[in-house]
Amino acid sequence: MNSVVRKCPVCASKRGDILHTQKFILPERYPLPNSYDIVECEHCGFVYADTSASQKDYDHYYEEFSKYEDKVTASGGGDKHYDAQRLERTASDIEKVISNKSATILDVGCGNGGLLLALKLKGYQNLFGLDPSVKCVTNVKELGIHAVKGGIFTSQLKEEFDFIILSHVLEHVYDLQKAMQILNSWLKIGGTLYIEVPNALRYPDHYIVPYYYFDIEHINHFDEQSINNLISSHDLILINSNAKEFPVSDSIVYPAFYAFCRKIDNRKAAEEMTISKSKIKESVVRHIEMSRSNDQWPELQTLTETQKGIIVWGAGSYAQRLLEGSLLGKCNIIAFIDKDSKKQGLHLKNVKIHSPDFLEGHQEPIVVCAALFSDEIVGEIHEMGLQNRIIVLN
Repeated sequence: MNSVVRKCPVCASKRGDILHTQKFILPERYPLPNSYDIVECEHCGFVYADTSASQKDYDHYYEEFSKYEDKVTASGGGDKHYDAQRLERTASDIEKVISNKSATILDVGCGNGGLLLALKLKGYQNLFGLDPSVKCVTNVKELGIHAVKGGIFTSQLKEEFDFIILSHVLEHVYDLQKAMQILNSWLKIGGTLYIEVPNALRYPDHYIVPYYYFDIEHINHFDEQSINNLISSHDLILINSNAKEFPVSDSIVYPAFYAFCRKIDNRKAAEEMTISKSKIKESVVRHIEMSRSNDQWPELQTLTETQKGIIVWGAGSYAQRLLEGSLLGKCNIIAFIDKDSKKQGLHLKNVKIHSPDFLEGHQEPIVVCAALFSDEIVGEIHEMGLQNRIIVLN
């Protein structure tokens, strides 16, 4: 066991077992560190990123570099058919628990408002969105739904709500204990908190690409027990939970689970709940082992040796990992391509990130470096009429 920089966000233990060190090459001006250790908490078994960043750093990142506001690339807005399917299912699960269509509902980290719209279409009348991105807030307002700029730690909200949604939010939060305190202050006695997070117990069953579940944003890895441990000291009790899967592209399914938590007016009962050790380590270690065994790229060896100029399509988490942890970082990259408008114009390894329009007139090989959408990118390259050699890293 080692002393950690970031104490366990669930139980505050200061010791953990290092399972893996994840490194990245990040675009310029990103406020987050380019490496962290994945650790298992000695006391409660929670698995998390022992990052040197602060909550303020993450707040700045989501305010200035949010990848969720661009409707072309972001999930959560329901703009793609599989994303709309996911949001409809979540709205249906919520409807089974919150039958009162007049209930006041707050979606924290609402993105472009896809879940709020799905709830609106089911007849819910008092919907509110909260997001750190100005663009996301504008997009939600255009749906006829009230929204304000801010995050859990930066918002000036004073209202209390009947129902609060945290859909794929807690895995991004540095200070979980403070977040739960703030969320609790926004929730009425008897109100319900909905939590949905990636299911760390199922990472090996949904292997995608090496180290897929470790990026600069996802710094907490949950199972049901760790959620129960987290809420137990905050006047919340678990009333319903279940595992789920949903598509994140035309061909890839993502593991998650959700929990409905009720706020009780009985602090003593909550304090008497004891922490039980989570069993996340085994599945996370298995994901690491699978990643190591698949982290081989013969094509990159040749490109490194010849130093022939290449164009890399993809500047997201997958590329950021490969640039540091594989021979991709030693290739002669003349340009990056990414459809995310928030990345375009930035530099990665001192190489500019462009929109796909840059490819016109360029004959260099295109290395597709996208965890979820490589098939779609290859199809788009063909639709553009390009004859470049295509190398897919997956």
